[in-house]
Formats: sequence, C-alpha cells, structure tokens
Amino acid sequence: MTIIRRLVFLVLLAVVLTVIGFGPSCKDPNDFEPAEDTLANPPPAPQLLSPIDYYVRMPDAPTCRLTLEWEAVPAAEMYEIDFTSDSNGSWTVPYDTNCFTIRLEKEPGQYLLDHFTWKVRAGNTHWKYYTGWSETRHFEVRYQPPQPMLVHPPYDTTIVADSLPVMIDFDWAPVQDEQYYDFDLIIDSFPIEYRVTTHSFQCPIGDTGTYQWCVRAGSPLWQYPSEWSEQRILRITVVP
Repeated sequence: MTIIRRLVFLVLLAVVLTVIGFGPSCKDPNDFEPAEDTLANPPPAPQLLSPIDYYVRMPDAPTCRLTLEWEAVPAAEMYEIDFTSDSNGSWTVPYDTNCFTIRLEKEPGQYLLDHFTWKVRAGNTHWKYYTGWSETRHFEVRYQPPQPMLVHPPYDTTIVADSLPVMIDFDWAPVQDEQYYDFDLIIDSFPIEYRVTTHSFQCPIGDTGTYQWCVRAGSPLWQYPSEWSEQRILRITVVP
C-alpha cells in the first residue's frame, strides 16, 4: 500500500507541474486596452461658451473665481484645459465635466492680476486620440476702472442763454479700454440717461433750472462698469 500511495502522489505531482508549466502566463496591463483597429475617430473639438473672449474679471471679494464653460462633447470621459499666463507660463488641468472654476488669487485678498489664455480638448479611451483643441480665448484679471474725470463745464457753472434750447458741450477724460459712456443729466432728481461712444457729448437743454451731470465708463467685456464720476452742477438761465 505504501508503494501504491507513493505512485499516486508522484502521478498527481506530475499533473500539477504540467498544468503550471503550460498554463496561461500573466497578461500585460496594456493587453486590456481596446485593440487599435477597434478605436473610433474623435468628434470635433469642444465649443467654448463662456466667458466671452477678452473678458475682464474684476476682483470684488476676498476670493476671486472665474467659471469656464464649454459644450459637452458626446461620450467624452475627460477634458484637458490648457492655460497660459504672462507671469506663470503654461499648464494643463485634467477635468471630468464641461465646467471648470479657476481660482484667481494667491490667498484671500491677493489677486492674480494677469493676462490669461485658455483652450480645451476632450478624450475617451475608445478614441484613437484626443479631439482637436478648441479656439483659444483670453481673459484678464484687473481692478474696476477709475471713474471718469470731468473736464467741462467746470463745477457750479451758470450759463446765460439768449434763447432755449441751448446746446451744451460736456467733456471728460477717456478711460482705458472703454467702449461706451453712460451720461446722466439730472434735474429735480430725475435723470435723463444717454449712452455715447466718445468722451464728449453735446446735449440740448430746453428748460432753465439747476442740473447735475455725471458719467461712467463701460464695456461689454468688463465684469462691471466704472464707478460714477463726481456730480457737477450746471445752472441754465436766459437773458431777461
């Protein structure tokens, strides 16, 4: 019996060694990737939504953030957002949705006042490669522009007209990068509002009385318009 048991043991050992020797080898992790001939061409590049190109973000709180959005690419598993700035060069951020909020301060109250660019591409493990890059957009972080400095007429001016209406020339110093000015002419606390594209305005005044006037600068690219200028007083009378 002892001899038989030894023979059975040797036979079983030989079988086990045979299975081990001819069994499947360990797979390389890359073997689990889709075969090259099964990969699809990527769709078109993402379309950027907001902010608009050359947007100006103006710090208005201890923290400063800006949300970037683009159209979702069907079947995209991830996105890469490529940034550049004048001060920090370029860097890329991987992200999993079509909306990303960038922090624009070193710490609360210390803002990254700089010029930036950004673009996006999408990826999927079943695509041959990433989509192309989207268009490149620009944005800037800078403080709200200063209020316009009024030039003419001087403060507390009285104009004696021969007849009404009388044409009054209003002038103020230009503000950097403005695209328009809001001009307010106020009488009896009621403002008459005008929007002009130059830093002067010729306005007809048809009644005597005491007026105030003020100006602010604006642009569709700015987060906020400038503060209103000082209010100046203008008195209109006619020759008796």
